[in-house]
Amino acid sequence: MKSRRLVGLTYAVLAIACQFPGGARAVVPTMQADAYGLIDRSGKVVVPPACDRTSFAEGGDWVSLERAGKQGFLNLRTRQTTGLIFDAASSQNFNGEPLFALGPEPVFKGVKYGYVDPTGRTIIPFRFDAAREFAANGLAVVEMDGRFGYINRRGDFVFPDRFEAASDFGASGLATVRLGGLWGAIDRRGVLVIPPKFEKLSLPVSGNLAIVSLEGRMGAVDMHGNVVVPLKFAHIRDFSERGLAAASMDANPQRFGNEGGHWGFIDRRGQFVAPPIYKEVSDFEDERHREVYPWASMRAPLGLAEATSINAAGLESTTYLDPQGRAVVHLPAGILGVHVLRNGVFIVVDERKPDNTSLRGRFGVFDPAKPSSPIIWFDSVGDGSGDGDLLIIYEHGLWGYADRFGSVVIEPQFGSASEFTADGLESVQAKDPEIGRYGAAFIDRTGKVKLRTPFEDASTFGKSGFARVVVSRPMGTPVALPASECAWRTP
Repeated sequence: MKSRRLVGLTYAVLAIACQFPGGARAVVPTMQADAYGLIDRSGKVVVPPACDRTSFAEGGDWVSLERAGKQGFLNLRTRQTTGLIFDAASSQNFNGEPLFALGPEPVFKGVKYGYVDPTGRTIIPFRFDAAREFAANGLAVVEMDGRFGYINRRGDFVFPDRFEAASDFGASGLATVRLGGLWGAIDRRGVLVIPPKFEKLSLPVSGNLAIVSLEGRMGAVDMHGNVVVPLKFAHIRDFSERGLAAASMDANPQRFGNEGGHWGFIDRRGQFVAPPIYKEVSDFEDERHREVYPWASMRAPLGLAEATSINAAGLESTTYLDPQGRAVVHLPAGILGVHVLRNGVFIVVDERKPDNTSLRGRFGVFDPAKPSSPIIWFDSVGDGSGDGDLLIIYEHGLWGYADRFGSVVIEPQFGSASEFTADGLESVQAKDPEIGRYGAAFIDRTGKVKLRTPFEDASTFGKSGFARVVVSRPMGTPVALPASECAWRTP
């Protein structure tokens, strides 16, 4: 069996992919289609692999299933199910909570959206053109006749649905709304606390300054709409708990890879604390940003930010800045930081150009406490455990594990690998010595196979105690089980 994991790509892609079931993946051939199921920790099949899609939020017992264009919900522990009776159903709560944790879930049936309870009973009638999951404050965004508003868990509008567009309520306690083509913000009572007069408005993740845009220039306002940072920048990102924000007068407004941009950091008055001399910068890391933006965090240690510049020889260089703009850690020229482990060790990539021809693209680890230590290089490196004690490594077409310093502890031998979870098990594609093919298995931290399965691939066991399993079939080929078996057959 061929490995179905990404190989030879940047760690940024690997880090994102490893957050999802099964870890990093290669492109699946267009003539193949996956069928999904679920198993428990003993390997017992809970949902046979006959579903077109299965998904659940971490820590929840409810899973969303899809088969033959129909969707429904199943409780993995009690076997309670709605049946596959909806045309669309939530894959997980948008706010990161388990299904049904914050109230009834939105589903689509016929031509409208409504809300159902775990039995499938309609709680809020099917009368919306669009509907979102409920937030922790008990409100959900819905659309009717081209207008957006907020309903409570009884389905009553808490204030008139009059907005052209609307967001969920965020950490600031406010939600963005659009009126007359411009954006403002409302509070829980529906009162406009920031008048709708901006082309763009981004509420803060932490702190109390919102990023706004008008006539192509960006600045920041307080929670009453008063301009605090003048609207003179080409781009500003969110202010961190340190009171600083990445900003540029001329950069392309993309989060990463801003070729030719001049980025720096401004304070809450709009003054540059770190001058705009960098090609690219990350946000200053704080716990709130890591919670909200897990896919884009861990670029730098807490309290620091990553900055990339180019030296006279044309080599890129990575520097880690403190809130005063001072360089705390500086990597060698051509060695770029891509991720920091919680123990302070950096995952880096070597982008020096041998003979001025092509990028090496090799990955390794750099310990700032031992800057003179040689870097051990691999084809790819990823975070292999939440505590940073293990790394996932890719070498010569196979995956294995190394310690935080790059010394191999589990030889590359797997067709796939991803991060160890708290239970000390990890899903891999291990070669079965009896049949000579790779299949989904679970190993401990020594590399010993603790559970072997007949499936091609599997996610890790999350807090729920279940793992998603995968089999492939030629596109259009039906599986042996009928559609109903996907949701409620008991093995």
